[in-house]
Amino acid sequence: ECCRAAARNDIVATDQRSELLDIARRALATRPADRHATVREFQQAIRDHEAHLESLRLASLARQDLERARSSRKYDDFARAVYGFGNAIELWSGNREAVEGLDTARLEYATVALRGQNFELGLGQLEPRNSRHAPLVEELKGEIVRRDTRQKRERQLKRLIVLGTACAFLVVLYFFLDARENA
Repeated sequence: ECCRAAARNDIVATDQRSELLDIARRALATRPADRHATVREFQQAIRDHEAHLESLRLASLARQDLERARSSRKYDDFARAVYGFGNAIELWSGNREAVEGLDTARLEYATVALRGQNFELGLGQLEPRNSRHAPLVEELKGEIVRRDTRQKRERQLKRLIVLGTACAFLVVLYFFLDARENA
């Protein structure tokens, strides 16, 4: 019965959707114009599908890394998630799950860096033109300005203390030498 159905090109309808089923449907199309134009085109569609599968697998692993990072709050775990999502996107730029995962991982990585006062690390994870990243970019930049201002004031205060100590030493030395000269 299967062979007769194949000879008649009877394809059993299904509600399932997948990239591989779409490739098969196109390859089995009744009208030649609806099929892949060449064997190479058909082979390329299968190779693309295999790359997409690997991309999906990498995105799944990166999602696990992101979950681990959320628990551990460790930079290395966030870096692994960002790297994994990036590799998934390199294999298949149309992998929406990886694109969204990368965006989320970068935001969360930067937030953890902000809390750890590693402001430059946080900024390095973000894209200023990304509307989701922009508020955190501004917050990190503001923290950098506050930190730098505080450090500048601390350096000035240290200089004043050193200068004041030197002045006090000179005054004491003057009185000591004056007292010794008058004695």
